[in-house]
Amino acid sequence: MNEKAKVRLVYVDQDYLDILRSVENKVSTKNRPYVFLGITINEHLYCIPLTSQTNRARARRGLRKRPNTFTENIIGPRGYAVAVLLYGNMIPVKENVVTDCEIGGGILKDEWIFIRKNADRIIEKALRVYRSRVSGKNPFANLWCCDFKRLEECAC
Repeated sequence: MNEKAKVRLVYVDQDYLDILRSVENKVSTKNRPYVFLGITINEHLYCIPLTSQTNRARARRGLRKRPNTFTENIIGPRGYAVAVLLYGNMIPVKENVVTDCEIGGGILKDEWIFIRKNADRIIEKALRVYRSRVSGKNPFANLWCCDFKRLEECAC
């Protein structure tokens, strides 16, 4: 599967995120632009949140590590995590609520390089997480992940 042409970095409209949060409390909360990785799952455009809060940064703040099952470290050129993809918090969106994110220098550029190199694997993991949650048979996925089907109904 060559899906590299189908991945992109986007911003999602804050009002739309507020609507999704009203039906699913696991939708990421930020009061600033939040960068997402846009991919297609089950004929829906899905956006996977990126966060700069790596497990190392969480440990410094006394927070627990996120489960690797529903996340993926984005490794920068120096060999350490610069960001994390939060598969469990991905959301369905419509094209009219996203804006493409321009890739500049710095960390966002490093994230984009990693994403492009690993696009097929990232999409496969997103599909696994999606299927695991939608099946309802994995209690761990039910606990950690957004209710994707419920969000799809809301996104229409």
